[in-house]
Amino acid sequence: MKKTLIFLGLLIGTFLHGQSDSTQTLLKDFKLKVRGQFALHYETSEVNQSALSSLGAGAGLIFNKRVSIEFYAMGSLTTPERIAWDGGVNPNLGSLTFFEGGGKLSYIFKPYRAIHVVASSKFGGVHVEDNSTPATIISDDAFVWTPQVEAELNLTRAIKLSLGIGYRFTNRSNTFYKNNETNSPIFSAALRFGRFAR
Repeated sequence: MKKTLIFLGLLIGTFLHGQSDSTQTLLKDFKLKVRGQFALHYETSEVNQSALSSLGAGAGLIFNKRVSIEFYAMGSLTTPERIAWDGGVNPNLGSLTFFEGGGKLSYIFKPYRAIHVVASSKFGGVHVEDNSTPATIISDDAFVWTPQVEAELNLTRAIKLSLGIGYRFTNRSNTFYKNNETNSPIFSAALRFGRFAR
């Protein structure tokens, strides 16, 4: 009995001596690196079979060089034709303005390569405004979702150029357009600035 107690005492002592005060975690090797970015955006698409070009900017964060979260805002450079109240094309084409804004979530595949692929999805809203009559401003709003694929080029360690194609989905807008005439394939280009590499 005495030998058993001595053995148990030595075993407990050895166990307590091997204990560490450091907290153990499941993701002990996980490291999070966060870097900022700023981007200039250009996009061209169609609305009611008329060309729509937009220019804007965005800013956000890149996590571990692969996951990007960005907030953006864009305004139209051109004015597509719009549907008038009688169903015809409104002759006043210089008054319609498009604004789009929201968030963009991207995943960057193999960012260390000079040319790599980026899969992204934009979620936001589009605001259409008619200022042809100063006393009465007619506007309409719609939700927009744009999934796209981009080819990104590392021009320098701090500058990237991306070219992308995608498709814009919007919910139905009744004020200016019939059905889903704001749905369209898109072509995008962006110039990004940030500390992308050491």
